[in-house]
Amino acid sequence: MTCYRPRPHLQPLPPPPSTHPPTQPTPHQLGYTHIDTASVYRNEAAIGRAIRESGVPRNQLFLTTKLAPKDQGTGKAYAALCQSLQDLGLEYVDLFLIHWPAAAGLKHDDPLNKVRRHESYVELQQGVAEGKIKCLGVSNFEIPHLEALLADPAISVPPCVNQVECHPFYPQRQLRAYCQQRNILLQAYSSLGQGKTDLLAHPVVKSIATKRKMTPAQVLLRWALQQGIPVLPKTISPARMEENMTALHLKVEADDMQALDALDDKCHVKFAWDPYQVV
Repeated sequence: MTCYRPRPHLQPLPPPPSTHPPTQPTPHQLGYTHIDTASVYRNEAAIGRAIRESGVPRNQLFLTTKLAPKDQGTGKAYAALCQSLQDLGLEYVDLFLIHWPAAAGLKHDDPLNKVRRHESYVELQQGVAEGKIKCLGVSNFEIPHLEALLADPAISVPPCVNQVECHPFYPQRQLRAYCQQRNILLQAYSSLGQGKTDLLAHPVVKSIATKRKMTPAQVLLRWALQQGIPVLPKTISPARMEENMTALHLKVEADDMQALDALDDKCHVKFAWDPYQVV
Protein backbone atom coordinates (compact mmCIF):
# COMPACT_ATOMS: atom_id res chain seq x y z
CA MET A 1 0.00 0.00 0.00
CA THR A 2 1.47 3.38 -0.99
CA CYS A 3 0.41 6.31 1.19
CA TYR A 4 2.73 9.06 0.01
CA ARG A 5 4.15 10.80 -2.96
CA PRO A 6 7.85 11.72 -2.59
CA ARG A 7 7.54 15.43 -1.86
CA PRO A 8 8.16 17.76 1.08
CA HIS A 9 5.58 17.77 3.83
CA LEU A 10 5.01 19.98 6.86
CA GLN A 11 5.81 18.90 10.39
CA PRO A 12 4.07 21.59 12.42
CA LEU A 13 4.93 23.30 15.66
CA PRO A 14 2.11 24.62 17.90
CA PRO A 15 0.79 27.80 16.23
CA PRO A 16 1.34 30.96 18.28
CA PRO A 17 -1.80 32.66 19.61
CA SER A 18 -2.83 35.70 17.58
CA THR A 19 -5.72 38.14 17.52
CA HIS A 20 -4.78 39.45 14.06
CA PRO A 21 -5.66 37.92 10.69
CA PRO A 22 -2.68 36.24 8.98
CA THR A 23 -0.79 38.40 6.48
CA GLN A 24 1.54 35.63 5.30
CA PRO A 25 0.65 32.65 3.09
CA THR A 26 -0.53 29.52 4.83
CA PRO A 27 1.27 26.20 4.32
CA HIS A 28 -1.64 24.98 2.20
CA GLN A 29 -1.40 28.06 -0.03
CA LEU A 30 2.26 27.25 -0.54
CA GLY A 31 1.35 23.74 -1.67
CA TYR A 32 1.65 21.66 1.50
CA THR A 33 -1.07 19.07 2.00
CA HIS A 34 0.43 16.78 4.66
CA ILE A 35 0.61 17.56 8.37
CA ASP A 36 2.77 15.38 10.61
CA THR A 37 2.12 15.45 14.34
CA ALA A 38 2.12 13.07 17.32
CA SER A 39 0.62 12.64 20.75
CA VAL A 40 3.96 13.44 22.38
CA TYR A 41 4.15 16.77 20.54
CA ARG A 42 1.11 17.87 22.57
CA ASN A 43 -0.35 19.92 19.73
CA GLU A 44 -3.05 17.66 18.28
CA ALA A 45 -5.85 19.94 19.53
CA ALA A 46 -4.16 22.99 17.97
CA ILE A 47 -3.64 21.11 14.71
CA GLY A 48 -7.28 20.03 14.60
CA ARG A 49 -8.45 23.56 15.27
CA ALA A 50 -6.17 24.93 12.55
CA ILE A 51 -7.55 22.40 10.06
CA ARG A 52 -11.14 23.36 10.83
CA GLU A 53 -10.41 27.08 10.65
CA SER A 54 -8.45 26.77 7.41
CA GLY A 55 -11.51 25.96 5.33
CA VAL A 56 -9.51 23.34 3.42
CA PRO A 57 -11.63 20.23 2.71
CA ARG A 58 -10.50 17.30 4.85
CA ASN A 59 -9.98 15.08 1.82
CA GLN A 60 -7.37 17.52 0.49
CA LEU A 61 -5.15 17.04 3.54
CA PHE A 62 -3.05 14.08 4.66
CA LEU A 63 -2.69 13.87 8.43
CA THR A 64 -0.22 11.71 10.32
CA THR A 65 -0.15 11.23 14.08
CA LYS A 66 1.59 8.72 16.32
CA LEU A 67 1.16 6.45 19.32
CA ALA A 68 3.19 7.57 22.34
CA PRO A 69 5.47 5.04 24.10
CA LYS A 70 3.38 5.42 27.28
CA ASP A 71 0.32 4.19 25.40
CA GLN A 72 1.76 0.93 24.09
CA GLY A 73 0.10 -2.36 24.96
CA THR A 74 -3.24 -4.14 24.97
CA GLY A 75 -6.05 -2.00 26.30
CA LYS A 76 -4.08 1.21 25.75
CA ALA A 77 -3.17 1.59 22.07
CA TYR A 78 -6.72 1.70 20.66
CA ALA A 79 -7.83 4.02 23.46
CA ALA A 80 -4.92 6.33 22.62
CA LEU A 81 -5.97 6.35 18.96
CA CYS A 82 -9.48 7.37 19.97
CA GLN A 83 -8.08 10.08 22.25
CA SER A 84 -5.97 11.47 19.40
CA LEU A 85 -9.02 11.58 17.15
CA GLN A 86 -10.98 13.34 19.88
CA ASP A 87 -8.19 15.88 20.41
CA LEU A 88 -7.89 16.46 16.66
CA GLY A 89 -11.67 16.68 16.28
CA LEU A 90 -11.50 14.30 13.31
CA GLU A 91 -13.14 11.03 12.37
CA TYR A 92 -10.00 9.46 10.92
CA VAL A 93 -6.27 9.93 10.39
CA ASP A 94 -4.60 9.14 7.09
CA LEU A 95 -1.56 7.56 8.75
CA PHE A 96 -1.08 6.34 12.30
CA LEU A 97 2.39 5.29 13.45
CA ILE A 98 3.82 3.53 16.47
CA HIS A 99 6.24 6.31 17.38
CA TRP A 100 9.01 4.27 19.01
CA PRO A 101 9.79 0.53 19.27
CA ALA A 102 10.14 0.62 23.08
CA ALA A 103 7.39 1.08 25.63
CA ALA A 104 7.66 3.77 28.29
CA GLY A 105 9.09 2.54 31.57
CA LEU A 106 11.02 -0.36 30.03
CA LYS A 107 14.75 -0.56 29.48
CA HIS A 108 15.86 -0.98 25.90
CA ASP A 109 16.98 -4.58 26.50
CA ASP A 110 13.71 -5.65 28.10
CA PRO A 111 11.99 -8.41 26.03
CA LEU A 112 8.63 -6.89 26.98
CA ASN A 113 9.28 -4.14 24.41
CA LYS A 114 8.56 -6.61 21.62
CA VAL A 115 5.43 -7.83 23.39
CA ARG A 116 4.09 -4.30 23.90
CA ARG A 117 4.69 -3.08 20.35
CA HIS A 118 3.11 -6.21 18.87
CA GLU A 119 0.12 -5.87 21.20
CA SER A 120 -0.18 -2.26 20.12
CA TYR A 121 -0.01 -3.04 16.43
CA VAL A 122 -2.58 -5.83 16.70
CA GLU A 123 -4.95 -3.54 18.60
CA LEU A 124 -4.48 -0.68 16.12
CA GLN A 125 -5.57 -2.99 13.30
CA GLN A 126 -9.05 -2.57 14.77
CA GLY A 127 -8.77 1.13 13.94
CA VAL A 128 -7.98 0.22 10.34
CA ALA A 129 -11.00 -2.09 10.16
CA GLU A 130 -13.25 0.67 11.54
CA GLY A 131 -11.95 3.33 9.15
CA LYS A 132 -10.34 5.38 11.90
CA ILE A 133 -6.90 4.72 10.35
CA LYS A 134 -6.42 4.77 6.59
CA CYS A 135 -2.79 3.58 6.71
CA LEU A 136 -0.97 1.95 9.62
CA GLY A 137 2.78 2.12 10.06
CA VAL A 138 5.73 2.49 12.40
CA SER A 139 8.49 4.94 13.22
CA ASN A 140 12.10 4.39 14.29
CA PHE A 141 11.88 0.65 13.63
CA GLU A 142 15.09 -1.20 12.78
CA ILE A 143 15.23 -4.30 10.56
CA PRO A 144 14.88 -6.79 13.48
CA HIS A 145 11.78 -4.93 14.70
CA LEU A 146 10.22 -5.12 11.25
CA GLU A 147 11.19 -8.75 10.73
CA ALA A 148 9.53 -9.79 13.98
CA LEU A 149 6.42 -7.77 13.23
CA LEU A 150 6.00 -9.20 9.74
CA ALA A 151 6.51 -12.75 11.08
CA ASP A 152 3.78 -12.39 13.70
CA PRO A 153 0.69 -14.37 12.56
CA ALA A 154 -1.53 -11.90 14.43
CA ILE A 155 -0.42 -9.11 12.07
CA SER A 156 -2.80 -8.99 9.11
CA VAL A 157 -2.11 -5.39 8.03
CA PRO A 158 1.56 -4.95 7.08
CA PRO A 159 3.06 -1.55 7.93
CA CYS A 160 2.96 0.77 4.94
CA VAL A 161 5.44 3.34 6.30
CA ASN A 162 8.55 3.40 8.48
CA GLN A 163 9.42 6.98 9.45
CA VAL A 164 13.09 7.27 10.44
CA GLU A 165 16.03 9.66 10.54
CA CYS A 166 17.68 9.71 7.12
CA HIS A 167 20.17 12.13 5.51
CA PRO A 168 23.65 11.96 3.90
CA PHE A 169 25.34 11.63 7.31
CA TYR A 170 23.01 8.74 8.20
CA PRO A 171 21.71 7.30 4.91
CA GLN A 172 20.10 4.10 6.25
CA ARG A 173 21.11 2.06 3.17
CA GLN A 174 20.35 -1.38 4.62
CA LEU A 175 17.05 -0.31 6.12
CA ARG A 176 16.03 1.44 2.91
CA ALA A 177 16.75 -1.71 0.88
CA TYR A 178 14.86 -3.89 3.35
CA CYS A 179 11.80 -1.63 3.32
CA GLN A 180 11.81 -1.37 -0.46
CA GLN A 181 11.86 -5.15 -0.82
CA ARG A 182 8.83 -5.44 1.44
CA ASN A 183 6.81 -2.54 0.02
CA ILE A 184 7.27 -0.43 3.15
CA LEU A 185 7.79 3.22 2.33
CA LEU A 186 10.72 4.70 4.23
CA GLN A 187 10.02 8.31 5.11
CA ALA A 188 12.75 10.65 6.38
CA TYR A 189 12.74 13.01 9.31
CA SER A 190 15.69 15.21 10.33
CA SER A 191 16.60 15.53 6.64
CA LEU A 192 18.39 18.79 7.48
CA GLY A 193 20.20 17.41 10.50
CA GLN A 194 17.74 19.08 12.88
CA GLY A 195 19.09 22.44 11.76
CA LYS A 196 22.52 21.80 13.26
CA THR A 197 25.45 23.30 11.36
CA ASP A 198 27.26 19.97 10.99
CA LEU A 199 25.21 18.94 7.97
CA LEU A 200 23.90 22.20 6.52
CA ALA A 201 27.33 23.84 6.70
CA HIS A 202 29.38 20.88 5.48
CA PRO A 203 31.77 22.05 2.73
CA VAL A 204 30.46 19.47 0.24
CA VAL A 205 26.84 20.52 0.80
CA LYS A 206 27.71 24.22 0.58
CA SER A 207 29.81 23.70 -2.56
CA ILE A 208 26.98 21.89 -4.34
CA ALA A 209 24.51 24.55 -3.23
CA THR A 210 26.70 27.32 -4.65
CA LYS A 211 27.34 25.47 -7.89
CA ARG A 212 23.68 24.62 -8.47
CA LYS A 213 22.34 27.97 -7.19
CA MET A 214 20.42 26.24 -4.43
CA THR A 215 20.36 26.57 -0.66
CA PRO A 216 22.05 23.87 1.45
CA ALA A 217 18.61 22.82 2.68
CA GLN A 218 17.37 22.34 -0.89
CA VAL A 219 20.44 20.23 -1.70
CA LEU A 220 19.72 17.93 1.25
CA LEU A 221 16.03 17.64 0.37
CA ARG A 222 16.90 16.82 -3.24
CA TRP A 223 19.28 14.09 -2.06
CA ALA A 224 16.29 12.35 -0.49
CA LEU A 225 13.63 13.18 -3.07
CA GLN A 226 15.71 11.96 -6.01
CA GLN A 227 15.91 8.58 -4.28
CA GLY A 228 12.15 8.43 -3.74
CA ILE A 229 12.38 9.22 -0.03
CA PRO A 230 9.56 11.49 1.26
CA VAL A 231 10.81 14.17 3.65
CA LEU A 232 9.51 16.13 6.64
CA PRO A 233 11.28 19.50 6.86
CA LYS A 234 10.09 21.11 10.09
CA THR A 235 9.61 24.88 10.19
CA ILE A 236 7.19 27.62 11.19
CA SER A 237 8.72 30.12 8.76
CA PRO A 238 6.69 30.77 5.58
CA ALA A 239 9.92 31.73 3.79
CA ARG A 240 11.50 28.39 4.73
CA MET A 241 8.33 26.55 3.73
CA GLU A 242 8.49 28.15 0.30
CA GLU A 243 12.21 27.41 0.01
CA ASN A 244 11.62 23.76 0.89
CA MET A 245 8.72 23.46 -1.56
CA THR A 246 10.86 24.91 -4.35
CA ALA A 247 13.14 21.90 -3.95
CA LEU A 248 10.52 19.90 -5.84
CA HIS A 249 11.49 21.66 -9.05
CA LEU A 250 15.28 21.48 -8.69
CA LYS A 251 17.81 18.76 -9.43
CA VAL A 252 21.15 17.61 -8.06
CA GLU A 253 23.31 16.06 -10.78
CA ALA A 254 24.67 12.51 -10.54
CA ASP A 255 28.23 13.49 -9.64
CA ASP A 256 26.98 15.66 -6.80
CA MET A 257 24.68 12.88 -5.59
CA GLN A 258 27.73 10.61 -5.42
CA ALA A 259 29.59 13.23 -3.38
CA LEU A 260 26.66 13.45 -0.95
CA ASP A 261 26.44 9.66 -0.76
CA ALA A 262 30.08 9.54 0.30
CA LEU A 263 29.66 11.89 3.25
CA ASP A 264 28.83 9.18 5.78
CA ASP A 265 32.24 7.53 5.19
CA LYS A 266 33.83 10.29 7.29
CA CYS A 267 30.80 11.92 8.92
CA HIS A 268 28.58 9.09 10.17
CA VAL A 269 26.37 11.07 12.54
CA LYS A 270 22.90 10.46 13.98
CA PHE A 271 21.19 13.55 15.37
CA ALA A 272 18.04 12.09 16.90
CA TRP A 273 17.26 9.23 19.28
CA ASP A 274 18.75 5.83 18.44
CA PRO A 275 16.48 2.73 18.45
CA TYR A 276 19.31 0.30 17.61
CA GLN A 277 19.58 -1.11 21.16
CA VAL A 278 15.82 -1.67 21.57
CA VAL A 279 15.03 -5.39 21.55
